[in-house]
Amino acid sequence: MYTTQRSESIIAYFDGFLRRDMPLCEFVRQFLKAVVARREAENSMNYDTIYRRPVLRFGISIEEDAALVYTKTIYAKFLEQLTECFIYSHEMVDKNGTMSTYKFSRQGYEHKFRTVIYDSSSKSAQCSCLLYEFAGYLCRHILRVFVVESVQNLPAQHVLRRWTKDAKVGQVVFDQGEEIVADCQDTVTVRHSKLCQDAINIAVKGSTSIPVYSVAVQVLQNALMEIEKAIKSSQVNTDGQPDVIQYENITSHEEIIQNQPNSRRLLKEPPIVKRKGKPGRRKSWIDMLNMNRKEKETKGETGSKNSPRLPVSTSVELEVENSQNKQRKKRKSVALDNANSQDKQKKEKKKIVKQGKFH
Repeated sequence: MYTTQRSESIIAYFDGFLRRDMPLCEFVRQFLKAVVARREAENSMNYDTIYRRPVLRFGISIEEDAALVYTKTIYAKFLEQLTECFIYSHEMVDKNGTMSTYKFSRQGYEHKFRTVIYDSSSKSAQCSCLLYEFAGYLCRHILRVFVVESVQNLPAQHVLRRWTKDAKVGQVVFDQGEEIVADCQDTVTVRHSKLCQDAINIAVKGSTSIPVYSVAVQVLQNALMEIEKAIKSSQVNTDGQPDVIQYENITSHEEIIQNQPNSRRLLKEPPIVKRKGKPGRRKSWIDMLNMNRKEKETKGETGSKNSPRLPVSTSVELEVENSQNKQRKKRKSVALDNANSQDKQKKEKKKIVKQGKFH
């Protein structure tokens, strides 16, 4: 799944967090890490946009207005277009009342030109490159017209609210221009989400140093006291239930939970289920020895059916003694075979000697 631009695609969003051969459990953990990382990056950008003023390059009025209105990212793009506008040469093609038509081109590329229509009454402009219609910020050609026409301030009709610092403040406007009703109130989930974002911002900035941490703790404690006073002083909430009663219910519920630390239900171990396939561990040679002995006992080869079971040490000693006896017998048989072969060789030699004498 992709969006219109590659930088805003899902692949770029999860870049560095997900792999093709990742299991499902690891995917869930990395997904949450990616979301948290994006939120932290957004909070950091919001902090830089609000509390850090960018360095002006030219010091003109329209640049100052853009630095005050735009976010940090859009201001960088606006400044790039403003820098490029000074290398273009302009030529007025037509003028009809308040409407003026300009043609812009670079030196050596006169065959590649852009046309800008400027209205001096409303200080609005439209360029043939359509960068403003596509990206939402002014192109270098329109900015060059503003420089030529001595437009000191950034026109309000050429500033999209979505790229400003106050984009998240105020009422929400649909694409058709319709605003949401002003008296509609946010749900509990929305209010909780907004408060969590503010609390995360305080935690991130307040943990940078010990003095800042002490200030953040004091502010949070004062805020908590003010919130409790506001809850007790309010009469009725949006649900029709008095806030005082709701607050008392919440506090009593918390006291019940604190007084019953062992009220949680203990989780039991899952039942062990037999699985198909090969049984557990392989039997050792001692177990096999005991099994063979037991079979011999049942068949009557040991001489007694109810003979007691030999301990492991005794069975081991018997096995070692049997192996030693077998080795001795093998040695004796080998020695006898060698002696017999030597006797046969001697007899054959004697026969050969006798046959030689007679001949």
